[in-house]
Amino acid sequence: MAVDKPVLGALRGLSFEVETAAYPQIASGGTTGDVWEKNDNQVKFRFTSAELRASFLVEAARIFRAGLFQLVSTDDADPATPRHTS
Repeated sequence: MAVDKPVLGALRGLSFEVETAAYPQIASGGTTGDVWEKNDNQVKFRFTSAELRASFLVEAARIFRAGLFQLVSTDDADPATPRHTS
């Protein structure tokens, strides 16, 4: 997902609200500003299901005006995987 840095912070917060896993920060793992800068202003949000990703994209489109972020790709074969167990 290509964004600018302030929008990145807002998208990270939105991902936390959308993800329903025990540790919702799983969706935004690897989306820090440093990663964003190293990857040509792109980050990868990973959700525990395709349905949660779809919800994230619907909410992002509702909240942000067109052009503030760009969906680059999606990949159901690269889901979020928990590091912690409850």
